[in-house]
Amino acid sequence: IRVLGRHMSERTAAAQQADSRVTSLVQQNIAAMPLIQSYTREAQEKERFDKQVDEAQQRRITQHGAELVYWFAVAAVFAVGTAGLTWLGADQVLKGKLTVGQLLVFLGYLALLYEPLNQLSHVGATVSGATAGVRRVFELLDTPNEICDRPDARPLAQPVSGRIEFQNVSFSYDGKREVLQNINFQVEPGQSVAIIGPSGSGKTTLLNLLPRFFDPVQGTVRVDGIDLRELRLNDLRSQISLVLQQPVILPGTISENIAFGNPDATPEQIRAAARAANADSFIQQLPQQYDTLVGEGAARLSIGEQQRLNLARAFLKNAPILLLDEPTSALDAENEQLVMDSIRELMRGRTTLIVAHRP
Repeated sequence: IRVLGRHMSERTAAAQQADSRVTSLVQQNIAAMPLIQSYTREAQEKERFDKQVDEAQQRRITQHGAELVYWFAVAAVFAVGTAGLTWLGADQVLKGKLTVGQLLVFLGYLALLYEPLNQLSHVGATVSGATAGVRRVFELLDTPNEICDRPDARPLAQPVSGRIEFQNVSFSYDGKREVLQNINFQVEPGQSVAIIGPSGSGKTTLLNLLPRFFDPVQGTVRVDGIDLRELRLNDLRSQISLVLQQPVILPGTISENIAFGNPDATPEQIRAAARAANADSFIQQLPQQYDTLVGEGAARLSIGEQQRLNLARAFLKNAPILLLDEPTSALDAENEQLVMDSIRELMRGRTTLIVAHRP
């Protein structure tokens, strides 16, 4: 029975993984619906979905089959045990060592014992299924963080001035091909530096080394002369504002999105940040203005409006280091001009690294 329980747990884990793949596929197809429709891929995606559902169905059937075998084995053990005890009792009655009444009383007590044991067998099946789920959860929880604080990491005593230094920095994602090789440069406080190059040349990777999304495989990145690995992650990242190429807008209100990096900001501070980012004008035209719910994917906002909200978020955070990863590449000329006006204002007095394709 123990072996059957382990087998059932394995089948449950496989079924849960298949269900996860179905859920993931549904999420991907919903997000990519315009792409699927424009390329008339509905039939192919339906076929892929049906194939994934069939696999999940087979996994579930296998799981329930294992459960039925488990319960049958438990019932068979009880049945064989009861039949054996009845046979032995009947033999004792025939030999005159037991009366029929004593045998019937014993079998009655045995029947009373059977039901709790049967319930325990069902609990065992439930626990086996739950164990498979818990094991998957702990596989994720036990995954070690690649980037974490050192035991001797120190807090920042005061905000940084913004001096950045890359010294002999090399980086590789797979340990084989180096994306960055022996990078050396220094940026003074308040200075702006553009990082220009073709796609795949490592521009964004270089930017990601500053907030320590990755650590270099060789060399050192310093802020105000301090190796980033010597600082606490939260302290380091509190000194950096990051504006991405694809604006990230979270479900919630306009105010909540702007105040994401500074939840204690007052409504006046939020509006001031929006005005600085040229976002206040379109926010005032929304149904509930700053209390307007954005919704999943910010579908009601244009890309330019989303990017201006991202810039307002950076204004409100007011960090001394600003990282801009191609913030205007997806914008039309009108929105690009509005965003660039905001960026010029945001860059004032801050150390800025900006990634771009064009000078």
